[in-house]
Amino acid sequence: MLIELLGGLGIFLLGMSLLVDGLKAVAGQALRRGLTSAVRGPGSGIAAGAIVTALVQSSSATTVATIGFVSAGILSFQQSIGVILGANLGTTSTSWLVAILGFNLSISTLALPFVALGALLHLLGRGRTSSLGLAVAGFGLLFVGLDFLEQGMGSLAADLTPGRLPAAEGWGGRVLLVLGGVVMTVLLQSSSAAIAAILAALHAGAISFEQSIAMVVGANIGTTTTAALAALSASVPARRTALAHVLFNVVTGVVATLLLGPLGRASLLLAGWCGGETAVVGVAAFHTILKSMGILLLLPWLGAFGRLVSRLVPDRPDDLARWLDSSVGAVSAVANEALRRTVVGIVAVAARAIEGAARGDGRTTTIAAELAEAGDALRKASAFAAQVGAGVQSGSEVAEHLANLHMIDHASRLLEAIQGDHRLNLVRDAASLRPQQESLLGLLGVVAAWTDPNAAAATAAGLEARSASLAELRRTYRVTLLEQTAAGKVDPEVALDELDASRLIDRIGYHLVRVAVHAARPTPPLRKTGTLEQDAVAAS
Repeated sequence: MLIELLGGLGIFLLGMSLLVDGLKAVAGQALRRGLTSAVRGPGSGIAAGAIVTALVQSSSATTVATIGFVSAGILSFQQSIGVILGANLGTTSTSWLVAILGFNLSISTLALPFVALGALLHLLGRGRTSSLGLAVAGFGLLFVGLDFLEQGMGSLAADLTPGRLPAAEGWGGRVLLVLGGVVMTVLLQSSSAAIAAILAALHAGAISFEQSIAMVVGANIGTTTTAALAALSASVPARRTALAHVLFNVVTGVVATLLLGPLGRASLLLAGWCGGETAVVGVAAFHTILKSMGILLLLPWLGAFGRLVSRLVPDRPDDLARWLDSSVGAVSAVANEALRRTVVGIVAVAARAIEGAARGDGRTTTIAAELAEAGDALRKASAFAAQVGAGVQSGSEVAEHLANLHMIDHASRLLEAIQGDHRLNLVRDAASLRPQQESLLGLLGVVAAWTDPNAAAATAAGLEARSASLAELRRTYRVTLLEQTAAGKVDPEVALDELDASRLIDRIGYHLVRVAVHAARPTPPLRKTGTLEQDAVAAS
């Protein structure tokens, strides 16, 4: 009995995990495009969040994607609240799936063929076909687990009856049942699994309808604990999203506990229209009514709610790595964008430091601190990139990830090139390099506009032209300087320092441009502009 119960829960959780992972991978860029293009206001945000969550069967995936878009500046936090509310509504689709298919149809006989088909697709397929196989196998395992869960609950029903549990009619018993739902969800780390167990217990007669809906309220509150714990040391957008999630579910749960009787009767009425086993379908209907009620309660106060959450969790705009939240790495399409914006921010800091040194603004200590912070952020970006690369990615996501790796490589070389005061002093102090210095300052002026996240694609071509100009100035200057040194007009040691400075200026321009080009579009072909690195390749 207990083994069947625990085994069924385990198989259900495994199936849910495979289903969600597979659907997320299949959705890929569609998840990103669907959210960013559909969200215009609270109503559209709720609709987008609900639809996307129903498709990928995971409110966590939708929430994580939303966190990434807020982090990257694609969505405002106010816009994201609507998506979060919609994700809460969309997650009720799992309850309907279990209530209608799990107990009203003999789908368990089809479950194992689903598992077999999914395994074949995953093992023999490639890319999205392989990911689809995961989702199909997960779908089958859901109902294998539900079948074991139903059998375990059927055996348990002989020893556990509604009379042995607190009655939902009294306030004390109602609160105990809600707490039981919270504990069950915390232990299982999945509200879907908790609600499936509640539905199985109701179907077996171990609990009554009133007891089951009180426990669903608890599961609705308990599902926030995972997000809350994960957000304790997370980024500001993640903590804001988690707090909004917690406040929404707790307030909704309190109101639902107070109105449990009327909401339960409305759920049974709706279930009667839907057909099937009225009590079991009624729990799914209650779950949807519960979420819908919370949205309707909060919708008129959405602006004030967003401002409250923002005040409770203030921003940290000076943290270069603030977007690299570990939870964002779970959705490749979002993680790639967060990583791209991070590297662009790092390069912006480096560019400001180079410009300050070239103009001699006297900020030596400040520049050193800024570059140290940029280097630390780049190390975090490299570690984050490894996390993204380990996940399942579509072809376009692999291309974006490769572009990000190119950006990290060039940003690393840029910071290495300008490390130490003496390196930047070379840019400033060589009087004979005035044409290159002016060309570099012009390039840095374009970079200041390019590092605006929305301007990268528009100015990459202009940056390449300026890099080619720097390379030409460096080649011309080198020939002239060596001729003057041979004629005894320039001291050899001075000539070596100035050649070093000339190469440094060219190298700075080259790496700035390569970061820009890779940020603008995935893995572009390397153009032959005659830059220093390309000259070295040609010479070898």
